[in-house]
Amino acid sequence: MFVYEKYNFRVAVIAPAIMLVMFLSYKAYIGALVCAALVFLLSWSFSGIIIDAGQMRYIRYDRFLSFKIGNWKPLSKPTYVSLVRIKLSSDRTTAGPMIIPEEGKSTRTYRVNLVVDGPKRYIKICRGKKDEMTQVALELGRRLGLRVLDISTPEKQWIL
Repeated sequence: MFVYEKYNFRVAVIAPAIMLVMFLSYKAYIGALVCAALVFLLSWSFSGIIIDAGQMRYIRYDRFLSFKIGNWKPLSKPTYVSLVRIKLSSDRTTAGPMIIPEEGKSTRTYRVNLVVDGPKRYIKICRGKKDEMTQVALELGRRLGLRVLDISTPEKQWIL
């Protein structure tokens, strides 16, 4: 069984935090208590994936404290694990006579995919920095007994 989980910052935490400050400034302590509870619950949010190769299923979930939200899905026969470089961009185009810079902000990050035989060609496992994703890909490959293909470089070589 393979388990990967990471912390998520949710934007939904910002609104109750602002409301908490407003309630405290007006000395409305009941409203502040409710907002503080929401901030507390929403700020410890984790998301992850569990792959159960024995029963050929996987679950992608969100976890708040000890409550997991998600459901099991069938897993097609996995063939290999891939490490891919992707480009995240924030290229925005606005309608209107506004002058904006030509180049949008972009960054390169890496993603681990589990390539399967089935209608869904691959399952996204996680994304992040190259060193961390290489370790996750190698661990997933060892746990499932699969080869790992590094597609993030021009050489495109098997690393496990």
